[in-house]
Amino acid sequence: LSPRAPRETSGGGGGGGSPCGAMESPSDGEAGSEGPLLARHTSVSTQRPRILLLGPHRSGKSSIQRVVFQKMSPHETLFLESTEALSIKFIANNPYVQFEVWDFPCNLNLSEGVVFEDQTLSADLIFGNATALVYVLDAQDEVSQDA
Repeated sequence: LSPRAPRETSGGGGGGGSPCGAMESPSDGEAGSEGPLLARHTSVSTQRPRILLLGPHRSGKSSIQRVVFQKMSPHETLFLESTEALSIKFIANNPYVQFEVWDFPCNLNLSEGVVFEDQTLSADLIFGNATALVYVLDAQDEVSQDA
């Protein structure tokens, strides 16, 4: 067995692209100051792997994303505002580890589609290209009487 040579970023030669697409830096957001390159997306990519964060209101979806990918202190997450709309963050630890984290609000109604910026995303588009779905529950949360 011989090791595979790294792919070139020029896009020349060879068939089939990598699941992350070309190795290019995001041009639609600012890089985060800590940890991996982090950018806010304004368009939906179907090429990059994506992690979906879903769960009930105030279960900790955004807190997990901030602690793991933005190195926020867990104690600081207690003061985060509730997520009101879909948030898509681009994570790039290096040219080979690039993916998106989709943080959904709790009031998600997939039958109507999910609005992101000026696009309406269908359930097929959201879940069809998902690499992982993380459903977050707060084990200390009291049982809701609304169910």
